[in-house]
This record gives sequence, structure tokens and C-alpha cells, in this order.
Amino acid sequence: MIFAHEKETGKLTAVLEADDSTQVYQCLPTVCMNPVCDCNDVFLKFERSGETHNIGINLEDKTLIERDNVSTIDAFAAQVFDLLDESDFKILKNVYWTHKQIGTETADFSQLKVEFPKDDIERDGILIIYNKVLPYANRFEVTIGGMRYIAEDQYCVRNKCHCTETLLCLYPLINVDADAYTEVEPVDLALITWVDCQSKKWVPDDKSRVGQLNIMQTRSALENRYQNLYDIVRQRHQRLKLLYNNYLKTLPSEKSQKVGRNESCPCGSGKKYKKCCGSNSAFLA
Repeated sequence: MIFAHEKETGKLTAVLEADDSTQVYQCLPTVCMNPVCDCNDVFLKFERSGETHNIGINLEDKTLIERDNVSTIDAFAAQVFDLLDESDFKILKNVYWTHKQIGTETADFSQLKVEFPKDDIERDGILIIYNKVLPYANRFEVTIGGMRYIAEDQYCVRNKCHCTETLLCLYPLINVDADAYTEVEPVDLALITWVDCQSKKWVPDDKSRVGQLNIMQTRSALENRYQNLYDIVRQRHQRLKLLYNNYLKTLPSEKSQKVGRNESCPCGSGKKYKKCCGSNSAFLA
């Protein structure tokens, strides 16, 4: 292990042992701040007494990467890479996620480009999971009865829908060492509940099973953990709606598409065009 990371200050240092000497480098990390990019690339500038080296590492493949004016695969990079162990990669992963979380919270969402399953949203009304669209965003986490849980929030983003509800699904974090990027298993679902951020009403979902978390205990734990819980939920809903509306603007206008009278209506009603929106145009004609 060569890296030491101070979470409070974000300071990252590397200690290299070579030729019976100890060399300490200050490491300045650079990470892509696009909140929807999952490149897993970290670039490090090693500095010591005027000496500078640039190294790039892909954390998913665990390989050195080289990019113009950003990183170089040379003898120094190879030496550092050979010394890395799992603890070092975990530190770099934490650095990567910290930067990506900052990038998510400070992003200009009006400029982000994200694709959505439009037909499933408009026709079937599927909900969109916030952290599936923005994987590096902070997750809701709470401890109930000594067990840690992740609360996955899902939203309706359907065009022209003005609902204020979110679906919260709570999963236990079985791994005691779980961190911000630990995956959760859907089979471990502990509670499903609807939460209205406007009226602050909590209603159990019809799919809820007996023997799960107590809804009032869960509500109390989340409200205590997040003093502005409903404001956060409202903001996350607005962000997804904005991203979805931005995506819709990139699609060809439905008015410019010719629809046959016997084809399904593009509005998503499930009716034939002549029996739905097409009936209005026929009447006017």
C-alpha cells in the first residue's frame, strides 16, 4: 500500500520505497466531472521537490492509461502501478466517487444529455430510479434497529404529469464495510412505500409484504437523518423531469410524423389513431 488519504482535507499522498530511501509525493487527482459518465478514469499528478509525474489509471480494468498532456505510461508509472494493492485501489475508488458526487451536485442539468425509455414512460408509466440516471449522486442511507439500509427513490417523469410522489424502496446493506458504491440486491427488499413530498404522507405500496420494516419507524429514521428530506426529494424529482424534458426535445416532432388511421395513436393511449387524436383532425376537416 502506497497511498494515504485524509478524508477531511482530501489530501492524497504516496510513499515510495526505493534504493533504501523513502520518497513522499503529493498527489493531485483529476477526475471527469460529468455526472453521467462512468469512465472510471483517475489521473494523478505526483509532485516532490520540483519533480512531477503524471499517471492515469482505469479503476474498472485496473490498467494504466495514457492520454495526451494528461498521463504518460513510463518507467515511473509502471513502478507505481506494480506497487498498488487492493487498499490503494479502494482509496482511488473513494477519490473517484467523491469527485463524481461533487460533479453531480454542481452540474448544470439543463446541459446534460441522458436517454430515457420514452415509450415505457408515456405508455406504461414506469418510474425512473434516481441513482440509475445519476449513478454518482448521494444515496439515502439510514440505520434502523442497528441495521443499515439504502433507500432507493423512484419517480414519475411522464410528460405533463404533475404528481409529487416518489416510491421509496429500502434494501439492507448486509456488508458491514459497504460504502457509497456498494451494490444492493433487489431480492433483499425490506420495504416499499409511497411518499408525497408536498403533503408529507406515507402510504405503503400494494406490493409490500408482511414482516418488513415498520413504515412509521422508517419515516422517523429518515426524517431524523435528513432534516430537509422532502426538499431533497422534490429537488431530485425536478432534476429528473428536467433531464427527461431535455431528452424529449431531441426527438423528432410527433406532429411531423405521418400516422396511419389504423395505427396506434402516438399519444400512448393504446387506441387507434382514428379513434383518438385523429378523430379531432377528421372532425375539423
